[in-house]
Amino acid sequence: MSVAHIKELYAQLLRSKWRVSIVPLAGLEGLWHIENTRTKNSFDLVFTIYGNRKFGAWKGDESFDNAISCRLKGSESISVYFGKFSGEFQWNLTLFVQQLNAIASNDDV
Repeated sequence: MSVAHIKELYAQLLRSKWRVSIVPLAGLEGLWHIENTRTKNSFDLVFTIYGNRKFGAWKGDESFDNAISCRLKGSESISVYFGKFSGEFQWNLTLFVQQLNAIASNDDV
């Protein structure tokens, strides 16, 4: 949806002591491999990417700039949608990172 969403997600992960590795993928998905520097637990975050700021317009030159959501690989319930860059997105992103932190600490989500 916007570079600002990706930058904010990246910044919140770093503040929460996650190490982020970007894994290039072809097609409609992108991937970040994240590792919690405290617990050493690691996970993959999958980004759904759509085309060129037009929903579903796939042209083959898409990037993370076109991401519309991010989810924990293997979990449909732990995700964040990149809607309007507003207070609601900020709250949803904070909740998403808290869920990742809980899983890394082996706590219940």
